[in-house]
Amino acid sequence: MFVLALLKIIFTFLMYNLAFFGFFLVLLLVIQFRLKKLTQLRYNGTKIMTFIHPNCNDCGGGEKVLWVMLKSIVENFKNNNFVNLKINIVAGNNDSASEILSKVKQRFNIDFSNSPIKIELVRLKTAFLLKPFPNFTMIVQIIGQIIFAFELLLTVYSDIVIDSTGLPYMLPVTTVFGRSTSIAYVHYPLISLDMISDISKGVSGVHSRGMLSKFILFRYLKICYYYIIFVTYKIVGYFVHYAFTNSTWTDNHIKVIWTNLKTEILYPPCSTKLYSNNKPFQERKNQILSFAQFRPEKNHKMQVEIFGMVLDRSKLNDLTMYILGSIRGPEDRDIFNGVNALIKEKGLENRIFLVENPPFDQVKSLFESSKIGIHTMRDEHFGISIVEMMSAGLLTIAHKSGGPLNDIIGTAKTQVGLLAKGKFENIYNQYNNLL
Repeated sequence: MFVLALLKIIFTFLMYNLAFFGFFLVLLLVIQFRLKKLTQLRYNGTKIMTFIHPNCNDCGGGEKVLWVMLKSIVENFKNNNFVNLKINIVAGNNDSASEILSKVKQRFNIDFSNSPIKIELVRLKTAFLLKPFPNFTMIVQIIGQIIFAFELLLTVYSDIVIDSTGLPYMLPVTTVFGRSTSIAYVHYPLISLDMISDISKGVSGVHSRGMLSKFILFRYLKICYYYIIFVTYKIVGYFVHYAFTNSTWTDNHIKVIWTNLKTEILYPPCSTKLYSNNKPFQERKNQILSFAQFRPEKNHKMQVEIFGMVLDRSKLNDLTMYILGSIRGPEDRDIFNGVNALIKEKGLENRIFLVENPPFDQVKSLFESSKIGIHTMRDEHFGISIVEMMSAGLLTIAHKSGGPLNDIIGTAKTQVGLLAKGKFENIYNQYNNLL
């Protein structure tokens, strides 16, 4: 009986595996047939470049990188008479191309109305798989990226595929099955040894919350889970042809993971000329400015707490603060509402003003009238808004880590800003000295 039961288990296992490999083989044949058909539809001499950026209309720093990159390609196409080029942008939202380009012009002052290059949006039905899940977010999104990549192969042909948003697990699929040149612009590593270290030390944060920071068993399970993801992320690097990083902080982390690649730092575009301001500091308002997407890591609530401390201790009756930022969806809206609730709880409605999805003209006006800029994210990968605030003449305070430390304020030969780390008291003292 035992032998029969064992044989039954083995037979069932083999049948399931045979069915799986059969399905996988059929899928590959379908993809190859579809790619051959798509290749035949190409224009003579036309190169097709595909940017993977589902949230291309979010108008954050990552989106600014995308649109400036595209604008640069368009300008080079005009000036150097490149071969025919068609650009696809893989979008996961419902906005039309004209709506997105209008928003890009309004927010970033980038105009594509006279572009000689055909820019098309590619919408994929599996884009919902890329959204954050409440549990096992990384592994679910990795599987989602792979499925998303296969749908992309069945939809368009690409000579070059560029991941400009942080979906690296698509690239092995496009490299192997799509035979495309794969390029990654890395805003931040999907996972790093720092994350694993924080969990092992029990440091409470984004990657180690609640029970994970209290019980050693949960920490060990999380460490094992992260190590598995780390190894797979390392393997992804072998399918990337070129990799660019946005800062020294990101580059140092990626070099540890993708050891086979020679990475190159390509700093994000900063609108220093657009925001440059000659208005004397003394003539500006006693106004503090924050400019960042409404996301958890940006620490907007800390800014409200700091402002409250400064207001309590200073003698400035006209001190105000503007918190500007874009909202991508329901999660960002919840953060916005949470910050607004804290402002009301502290009775600061007439002092702190939240501005969502501000147009370029309003951003420029507030940059020109403010004295101080603040950015409270720890390990900010670069910090476009920090550079732009400094270019507008704001005395800028940022967290002493990441891009602000290694590329912007911390590496300047002259004192162009201040770095703060640790307790509110430290940051308050920075503020108080400036005001």
